[in-house]
Amino acid sequence: MGTMRTIIAWLVVSTLGLVSGLPHVTLADDAGPGKEVRAIHRALPSLLSARINHPHPSGVQIDAVVSTGLGAGLVQWHDGVWSELDRFEYRYQTWWLLDSYQLRTDGSVCCGNDARRAYMLGPSSYFLTQVGVPQSLIESAAQHLSVVQAADERMRERGGPERFWGAGGDPISPAIDLSRQNARGNFDSSPYEATIAFGRTDAASGTITLRGRAPTEAESWVTYGGNSYFFLSGKAQSTVPIHVAAGTTIDVWFPFVLDSSLYYGLTIAHTDKPIGPIDGTLKDNVVHFVLPAFTLLPDAILMGEIEGDPFRHE
Repeated sequence: MGTMRTIIAWLVVSTLGLVSGLPHVTLADDAGPGKEVRAIHRALPSLLSARINHPHPSGVQIDAVVSTGLGAGLVQWHDGVWSELDRFEYRYQTWWLLDSYQLRTDGSVCCGNDARRAYMLGPSSYFLTQVGVPQSLIESAAQHLSVVQAADERMRERGGPERFWGAGGDPISPAIDLSRQNARGNFDSSPYEATIAFGRTDAASGTITLRGRAPTEAESWVTYGGNSYFFLSGKAQSTVPIHVAAGTTIDVWFPFVLDSSLYYGLTIAHTDKPIGPIDGTLKDNVVHFVLPAFTLLPDAILMGEIEGDPFRHE
C-alpha cells in the first residue's frame, strides 16, 4: 500500500510539474482543439517580443484563442498599450502569424500587415470575410472573441457594413536611394518583416529595390534536403559600380518561431564577389546580419537566401 501511495504521489507531482512548466495553458474563453490552441499560446509571445515595448514578452495578456482544427486560428490580446487581433495559419509543420490588426480604443481597426486601413466598425465578421479568414473560423470568433462580438454589434446598429478600404493590389517596394548616407529601408517580404541599412557608399546616384519571399514547401526545412527559410532579390539601378563599405545590416523578422539550436546563414550572389554564407545572430525571432564590403555592379540582379543548419556556416 505504501508503494502504491508513493507511485500515485509521484504521478501527481509529475503532472503538476508538467502543467506549471508550460508557458501558457488553455483559457476559459479559448475555443478549438486543445493541441492547436496551446501551440498558438506558446508561439505568440516569441513572435511579439520584437514588436512590443516590454523587456520580456510576458507583458502580453492573451484574452482568447480560437481555432477550428483546420490549420487556422485567431488570437485576441492586449498589453496595456494596445490591443490586437492576430491571424495564424499552420504551414510547413509550424504556426505562422500572417496578419496583425491593431485596434484603437474605440474598437476600430488601425492597420494590418496586408496594407488595409481604418475599418471603422472594427474586426467584424464582415471584416474577417474581406481579409480572407475561413468561414468556420469566423463563426467561432463571433462566439468567443469579444472584439469581434462588439464589432458585429456596431454593424447591426449601423444597419450594415461601411465602405471597406482594400489593399488595391500588391504593395510596391520603394527604391532605396544609395546616394544618401546610411541609406536604409524596409522591403516587401510579407508576412516577414525585413529591413536593410547600407554601409557608407560612394554613389553619386543610384537606387536598389529589394523584395523577399517565403520558401516553397520543397525548398523548406520540412522536405528532405531542404533548408531554406527566406529568399531575397534585388534590382540595382546605376550606370557605374557602387562600392559599399563594410557594415551593411540586414534584419529579418520571421512569422513563425525559429529553432534557436540552428545557425541561420545568409548568402548573396551577383555582387562583385559572392557574399557569405554569413551566420546571423538571433534575438526576439529576428535574425541580424552584418555584411562585409562589397560592390554593386551596374543594373545588377541580386539573389539572396537564408538557410538554417545545425552547424556554423562561417
